Amino acid sequence: MTDQSAQEPTMEEILASIRRIISEDDAPAETAAAPEPEPAPEPEPEAAPAIVAAEEDVLELTEPYEAPAAEAIGDLDVADAAPFPVETPAVAPEPAPAA
Repeated sequence: MTDQSAQEPTMEEILASIRRIISEDDAPAETAAAPEPEPAPEPEPEAAPAIVAAEEDVLELTEPYEAPAAEAIGDLDVADAAPFPVETPAVAPEPAPAA
């Protein structure tokens, strides 16, 4: 079944083949590694003049914020879900019947 004339390569032959392939791959890379000329630097764009708003938006806080009360059960903090409003989903209008 097996052909005795075709012997499998030895470990040394396999390693020698790998070393040869690696050295062939490294050799062209060294000659092709010529430095590329640097492209001319692009001129820096001029900054646009800053537009100053006539009035700055200011957020004025007139009422103090009080965090909702929370209770602790063991090492868990439990808060009341009531402070969070529940939004009702918007219903899309039904299309008019085709005439």
